[in-house]
Amino acid sequence: MPLFRLCLGLLAAMVTLPGAALALCDGADALPDHVIALVDRRAEPDPAAGRIATLAGPTLARLGLTPLYIDAAASLPDDLDMTRIAGVLSWFDGPVPRPDVLAEWMNANEAACGAALPTLVLGDAGGPALWQRLGTDGRRATILHDGAARSLTVQARWLGADAPLSVPPGPVDAPRLPPGATPLATLRGPDGLPRALGFETGTRTWVSDRIVRAADGRGALLWLADPDSLFSRLAPAGPHPVPDLSVAQGRRIGLAILDPDGWTRRGAATGLSSLGQPAHDLAADWAAAANGAPLSFAWPAPGALQADGPAGSAAQEAAGTLSALPGVWTLPLSEGGWLGDPDTPRLRVGSPATTPWDAPPRLDALEVRPLAGPPGFADPTGLHTRAATVTDTAAPTPVAPDVLLVRASDFLTFPGRSGASSALAQTTGPERTPMDATSYGEWLQTTRDTRILPEGPLRWRVTRPGGPGTLRIDDAGTLALDLSDSTGVLGARRFGASLFLALDPASTGAVISLAESRDSAAARFTPGDISLIEAGPRLSDLRRTACAVVVTISGSAPGSTRWSIAGEAPRARIDGAPVPMERDENGWQVDVPDSRAAPVTLEIDAGCAE
Repeated sequence: MPLFRLCLGLLAAMVTLPGAALALCDGADALPDHVIALVDRRAEPDPAAGRIATLAGPTLARLGLTPLYIDAAASLPDDLDMTRIAGVLSWFDGPVPRPDVLAEWMNANEAACGAALPTLVLGDAGGPALWQRLGTDGRRATILHDGAARSLTVQARWLGADAPLSVPPGPVDAPRLPPGATPLATLRGPDGLPRALGFETGTRTWVSDRIVRAADGRGALLWLADPDSLFSRLAPAGPHPVPDLSVAQGRRIGLAILDPDGWTRRGAATGLSSLGQPAHDLAADWAAAANGAPLSFAWPAPGALQADGPAGSAAQEAAGTLSALPGVWTLPLSEGGWLGDPDTPRLRVGSPATTPWDAPPRLDALEVRPLAGPPGFADPTGLHTRAATVTDTAAPTPVAPDVLLVRASDFLTFPGRSGASSALAQTTGPERTPMDATSYGEWLQTTRDTRILPEGPLRWRVTRPGGPGTLRIDDAGTLALDLSDSTGVLGARRFGASLFLALDPASTGAVISLAESRDSAAARFTPGDISLIEAGPRLSDLRRTACAVVVTISGSAPGSTRWSIAGEAPRARIDGAPVPMERDENGWQVDVPDSRAAPVTLEIDAGCAE
């Protein structure tokens, strides 16, 4: 191994972040981005629809981690790239076949890693050998609980906000606390001794699913424990960058999807028609009036729009007309397409992965708010409420794009048509970066190939395929982007406690450096520094000098940009011609012209180079 690579490996293994040590596997040259997700496919045949995907997936995606599903009931792979593994997660209902073989396989992976892998076990460990890895004996774990809340003790940080924690009476798996383990939740057993419902021992954590989730009266699953407290054990400690899936150039990403539910139905009769207009005609009128705002038309599975007779032909023709409108992209509902139910939109963008490592984060692995407000007086579809919901989703911290789902049947009433227009205007308005689902799929694909290498405390080197992208740093506190020591970054913006860094699409590499900021600004400035806060038009190839920036704008309608500038008299020019700048409490705004026909160049001088 060359000396440089040896030193780099040692540096990556020893680098520390504020608050805790960050251990990487031997040979790792970047932060890990996957977790081994052990599933039993006898109980959950489709892991993508299982508990880890639906309940743990949103938090894992926010932490920059993608589940690598491995069937514990089948032959186990022996060629894992451990340098990309952050930890191990399992969630079983009972024993798995050959638990001793699975335990040996997990021990071998830790040996190959060269470091203790964080392990989170939810529910049953899977068998005696797997309980022994946790330092306890699961064969004598079951006790009879009388349901008394007084016997339950839980650390406050594990309590969820949705419901008080209680354990129903009956048999409960509650092993004795292993020697030296830290209890997370305990239950007094029939013998008066404390039994564990959750504990930490070294890098391994076990939590009974009795205190993880519960079903409400509708059968929906609710979190009882705090999922952030659970799954953050699998992520590197301390502030660190992860690829973000919700913000582009400092603005929330907005997706508008038209579902052909009720596509062939007709509205109320009018004076011109005894039958009324079909929903597909009303939807086409709505899309045509959207002035080219990105809209994804979700086709159903092949053949679903085919119907006998003139009505079926008219529906097919209307679908073709709608798809031909400017700004409308079709999104097949079959493989790689949109899978929806009335309440929870799901997107599977891109083609199915050929190997687990090729799988990008998916939108159905995120906490997507469908923005489906409750219907009320004069708002039978709830779409007016959706518009109000869109305006509130930027607080406190975005973790998923704003997704507006409109069904064709929503257009059958005047309030529905009005509400759909209002909600679309909010989702694709100037406060957001509107995308069609295809473009968002490409956005997700770039995150798969983004690698982040720690270079020292609060400094990282990023390699990526280029194109637009954002990094997010949670719990940033007073940390800010250090412009003097960072490259390949357009700028930074804060949402809540998180810092969002807009990457330069023209760069395949970046250096991210953070430093303390006394004024809580998103970027740390020296005189003459200029940093992007937000922009609607697409910016790229930003070049910084001692007192100015030059950036290219292309492929965009007219729009605004906002900047932080460490100077009192900045000036802006577009293609060499002076343009006005306006200042308010949020920064300096520069409006830019249409760049769809040809790129334009924006130059901002901080006013210190006289």
